[in-house]
Amino acid sequence: MNVKSIAEYSATEQRAAERVLDTLDQLELRMDAHFARQRQHQRAQFRGRATIRIPAPGAEPISFEVYSRSLSQGGLSFICPQEIHAERLLVGLHLPNGECRWFHGVIMRSREVTDEEFWEYGVAFHGRAEF
Repeated sequence: MNVKSIAEYSATEQRAAERVLDTLDQLELRMDAHFARQRQHQRAQFRGRATIRIPAPGAEPISFEVYSRSLSQGGLSFICPQEIHAERLLVGLHLPNGECRWFHGVIMRSREVTDEEFWEYGVAFHGRAEF
């Protein structure tokens, strides 16, 4: 599996990523009143970068950078121009001090964003990961 990292996006893909993030933020605002009561953790609007690592048995893990959004204690949402077929992954959140905090994650939701060549993923955190 070869997944593009943000640094490899073309100018067209960068613009598409911005449109996708804007669209998803607008959808979430409309749906928030209904789903906010059902969530275990309050979400914060968060646009940033995260590093995703997918374990590859017998090989180096697949690692790539993504745009993330909608962060909570329980997980986050991110977008990617390719479909990811893994269920379990590691999520690295980049802190302001330059450190990266890693979490074990499970993809709970994936959906193709209509009219754009991106996928959105909802990941539930399952504890801290240490390296």
